[in-house]
Amino acid sequence: MWEYNPGNNTWTPKANFPGTGRKGAIGFTLNGKGYVGLGKISNGTIASDFWEYNPQTDSWKRVPDLTGFAASNAVSFVINNKAYLGTGLNKSNQVTKEFWEFDPARE
Repeated sequence: MWEYNPGNNTWTPKANFPGTGRKGAIGFTLNGKGYVGLGKISNGTIASDFWEYNPQTDSWKRVPDLTGFAASNAVSFVINNKAYLGTGLNKSNQVTKEFWEFDPARE
């Protein structure tokens, strides 16, 4: 992962993402931390794992997986310190109508 500084047009390396590489993942920020998860892994598996990035410590930690939900090309948005994620393509490559709430306070 890299951090961009628009003030001086430079990039700084940060801690590597510890999860498996993927495409179609989602990401969002909550309370100053970044979250990345879901997506399709190169072997075709749809991931349900989630990771939290703390910029203060430049470190990653795994947060609880979304039990029962795995998708690629999903969407996410944040309202009132909670993230909402859903839709996307399931393991059968069909559009899912599910939506989930992520509350870091319940972690």
